[in-house]
Amino acid sequence: MKEGIWVGIESLENTKLPSEWNKGAFGSVLEFRGCVRNTNDGKEVVAIEYEAHHSLAEKSLHEIRSRLLHEFPDISDIAIYHRIGKLNLGEASLLIG
Repeated sequence: MKEGIWVGIESLENTKLPSEWNKGAFGSVLEFRGCVRNTNDGKEVVAIEYEAHHSLAEKSLHEIRSRLLHEFPDISDIAIYHRIGKLNLGEASLLIG
């Protein structure tokens, strides 16, 4: 299971948010999935490829997570997962919860 921050090539299609979030401690759990769409700026898209410097990307996501948790103290936890590599139409590139 992925926890907290994750950047990698594995598919996010079957990735779930941390299981402890569903044990009744939270009043709500929100999930956002960013997916590859079929157009961008009016041009057809068939796939997209993300590249990243792995440790820098994870560091940036940790900073974003920390800033959000500090700015919004009522949020108990945040997970940010970002996929890199080639993704086809409809595949999730980002999962935030």
